[in-house]
Amino acid sequence: MLNSNSPVPLYLQLADLILSWIEKGQIKTGERLPSENELSAKYKIGRPTVRQALDVLIRKGVIEKKKGLGTYVKEKVKSIDLFSLAGTSAAFQKEGINIKHEIIRELKIITVPEQIDNPFIGQNVYYFERLSKDEKSPILIELFYLDPQIFSNLERYNLENASLSHIVEKEYYMKPTGGRQFFGVAILKGKMAFQLKLPPGSPILHIKRFLHFSKKENAIYSEIFCRTDRFVFSQELVCNL
Repeated sequence: MLNSNSPVPLYLQLADLILSWIEKGQIKTGERLPSENELSAKYKIGRPTVRQALDVLIRKGVIEKKKGLGTYVKEKVKSIDLFSLAGTSAAFQKEGINIKHEIIRELKIITVPEQIDNPFIGQNVYYFERLSKDEKSPILIELFYLDPQIFSNLERYNLENASLSHIVEKEYYMKPTGGRQFFGVAILKGKMAFQLKLPPGSPILHIKRFLHFSKKENAIYSEIFCRTDRFVFSQELVCNL
């Protein structure tokens, strides 16, 4: 129950109470919370106080309002370590998320035009584009550039349903020895906005990744465009003091 004599505001007490219901599983993910009127009547507080409590939990990402339907417990956002050298598929599988890949531009040899940061400018490379998605929605798009001398006959392999890092390790007997990554924000437009099912003009995480191998530095360059509305992308830091 709420304590009107407590120095803690009533709306924060109610927010903590609702949060405890969720943490104990009394209200599960996807289930509807009691209405504002029900909470107001049960705890003998005004609806503005109830709204304040709900707003606290909305800002924390715990609940969400659905227009005309009520307030629901929001699916917990999972943290994905997308920045390791293990590859995109491995990062999602580590969190128990199965993703499917769809080739949206077939593998072919291209001559790389002038592009900021691309290490293959003016060279012939293998190039393809891939969309990754789970059962709910598209998640990210990757643009891959691979050295054709290091990864000769790449067209023999199924790039749609296999991890590229797995192919590199098992078929070319190589693992990255290191790399660099740069992070920024891109603004979606045109075809990519349609493919990711986001409105044009939406901001999106943009990663430029350079992978080094024993045979050559920057043997693989990729650009990754990630939605951030369903997942938090993180990086584990190891301290070697």
